Amino acid sequence: MVKKRSSILLGITTLILGLSGPALVSRAALSATPAVSIDSQPLGVSVRRTVIPAYTFMTTDPLEHGHPAFVRLALGSQDPNRQEAVLSVYPLAGLLSTNPGDEGRRIQAQISRLRTLIKTRTNKVQGELPYLLEPNSSQVFAAAPRYLDFPGASGLRYLTMYSFDASPVTNDRMFYTFQGLTTDGRYALVLTYPVSTRHLPANDDAVPSALRTALEQGVGYSAYLTRTARTLSAARPADFSPPLDKLDAVARSIRIRH
Repeated sequence: MVKKRSSILLGITTLILGLSGPALVSRAALSATPAVSIDSQPLGVSVRRTVIPAYTFMTTDPLEHGHPAFVRLALGSQDPNRQEAVLSVYPLAGLLSTNPGDEGRRIQAQISRLRTLIKTRTNKVQGELPYLLEPNSSQVFAAAPRYLDFPGASGLRYLTMYSFDASPVTNDRMFYTFQGLTTDGRYALVLTYPVSTRHLPANDDAVPSALRTALEQGVGYSAYLTRTARTLSAARPADFSPPLDKLDAVARSIRIRH
């Protein structure tokens, strides 16, 4: 039997979505978006392509990053209570021009740090790891970092969680991300996918009461995060659902044509 490759190469039939529903994208902007392919077979999910219209950052709406028109591939059905399973492909030049001022400088700093890490392949990374359009909260931890290379792009994958407070690390908050750059310097690649593991409680309700009380009192949070990151980094790929090696295979299958 010949297996059907569950990949997608799209550049013609496109659903156009705006921030609050359907929106118009100029023919020039649509034709400028690259053809993006990804093999979702390791995860057994379908892929849906959209082109997100451009949006310029405004200080009156600081929770929304600016961005040029970009391609977004949704991987499978989305759980509204978890991190989205999506690949976003941003034109780098437009990403900076749609985020003027301090916001653009923050994004440029993330791009520069990612570029440096890809070049130097530093194994012992200190502090937060790069996240190109960072959520409006804090990166609580980063674990299991690994550099990935494939034709036309390179980047860094890791496990992380974002929060506004000293929240426990739970499966419903943790996710896998790949932050990458194309070798021609034209595009940034951001892949996110929710993951879970037996090493973490499922959600807040499953957090041991003693740990919850300590965190609520602000006791030992930094040490707790360090232990958690070490545990996750030492775990096998098969200890996660989906397995990390399958997510890596999906990330490595990304291809950009323009």
